[in-house]
Amino acid sequence: MEDNLGACTISISNGSFKANTLNKVSGMNFTFCDAKINRLNDGTIDASFSELAIGESKSLIVNSVSSRFDLQKAGRINAKSRRDKYFIGSVESISGDSYFSDYSIEILSREINLLPKYGSINVDLIEESIELISIKSSFTDISLDFEPSAAYNVDIRHINAFVVLPNRDTKVEKKTINEDKREYMTFGTVGRNPCNSKVIIDATRGNIYLNFAKPSSSHFLYSSILRLVGIGVFNGLPL
Repeated sequence: MEDNLGACTISISNGSFKANTLNKVSGMNFTFCDAKINRLNDGTIDASFSELAIGESKSLIVNSVSSRFDLQKAGRINAKSRRDKYFIGSVESISGDSYFSDYSIEILSREINLLPKYGSINVDLIEESIELISIKSSFTDISLDFEPSAAYNVDIRHINAFVVLPNRDTKVEKKTINEDKREYMTFGTVGRNPCNSKVIIDATRGNIYLNFAKPSSSHFLYSSILRLVGIGVFNGLPL
């Protein structure tokens, strides 16, 4: 399929699907399928035992089981995920709940609102424009690397979980809620002059790592270049 600028529905089982541009898809059902889409503006996806690659999307609603998603550039994602793997290049916001699923995100710009159980969340670069990170997790490993200039308020309730915070510009307190259950509250600020950005984590078991990304990292450099392009620094120069 080349371009479809109207609304449509798609249902495929035991096959493959390719499309260039899709405007609005009210229902995409894939079972044991491989799908490749260059651009999808607005879509609702149901996937089982499938692999989907989407170049660019604005808004996705996903209900999936045992599938793989390769999303290069995404706007909003809302996912109900079971035993999936997400590989995301850049995303504005991601929300939903998951069970035995893994999220690998290169660049996050605005928001996470997730309820994961038995899985992992790894973000290589969280931009300073972040508004909210809200995660309520069970038996989930969480690794979040923030832009060096980022600043945020942090509030972590953790039960029998291992927590690591940045070793600079961090002002936090730790309060014991229940010593027998190893339940604690860690709260305060990270970075210089935090405003309204918030990191709220409620974790039962698992490992939690919050850190600053290294300025030399490829994701940090890529994000910096995109912002310079956006303000016209490279205007007139070949990119």
